[in-house]
Amino acid sequence: GLNLVTYYLLVLFSLTGLSTVLGRTVVLDARDVPADSSGEQLQCELASAGNPSLVVEQIVLDYLVAPGSNRVAAHGVRLLRRFEYNFKMAGVNVVMLHFISVAPDGTPSVDAAGRDILHLVVVYETTW
Repeated sequence: GLNLVTYYLLVLFSLTGLSTVLGRTVVLDARDVPADSSGEQLQCELASAGNPSLVVEQIVLDYLVAPGSNRVAAHGVRLLRRFEYNFKMAGVNVVMLHFISVAPDGTPSVDAAGRDILHLVVVYETTW
């Protein structure tokens, strides 16, 4: 599974970390998304501004709200944060989105420990 150690190993071996350290990473977007984003505006948030083929498909959002063996079913998800990077040294374009599960009334769904349920979605495309 992905934990803190394996995440940093992934960053190290994928050259994205080295690209950033050497100043070869372009941050195209890094921001919180307004809570009222919906419809057409939300669809724009799910796609790369510079590369329309780099997009989070609806099937991914459907998966986030479907019940599973180790997931809590949610009514929906809300986009919290959006990041987009061009890791030039690694030859990778990345869109990273943070979603939160929400109840029917729009409040955050929580796990057994009372923590908000956060989802990380990453889509990428190599340029090589």
